Amino acid sequence: MVQRLSTRVRLGHADDAVRQALLHGTAFRADEDGLPLSVPSHKELRAAWEKDRNTLLPQFIAENPGSRPWGWWQFSAPEPIPPRFRWQLHIERKNGVRFRDRWKISREQQCDFLEKRGLLTPAEIAALGPQ
Repeated sequence: MVQRLSTRVRLGHADDAVRQALLHGTAFRADEDGLPLSVPSHKELRAAWEKDRNTLLPQFIAENPGSRPWGWWQFSAPEPIPPRFRWQLHIERKNGVRFRDRWKISREQQCDFLEKRGLLTPAEIAALGPQ
């Protein structure tokens, strides 16, 4: 019998499915065979972002200069995502089995948005070089 995982966010530490959703936009809790058990709710994601954004955001920016995680676009962006932005679904497979879905906006669109609003960090500007 498969037991459903709790959909509660641990205080100060999002579980892996919630963390993946905050970073990449799509995640589900899976059993040991990779079968979905539950999906984090919007309320759960917002609560986890509020608790963990000060850890997740700098890590994500360091690894992806000129880009922001899904949670930032949903809960912290200074304005709604421009309609011209297109989220693209990238499906990763492991041994032929759907392993992870990631929603992405092109880096060029994100970088342009962030640069025009003065939201790039000095480290990002240095990493990205002259535009």
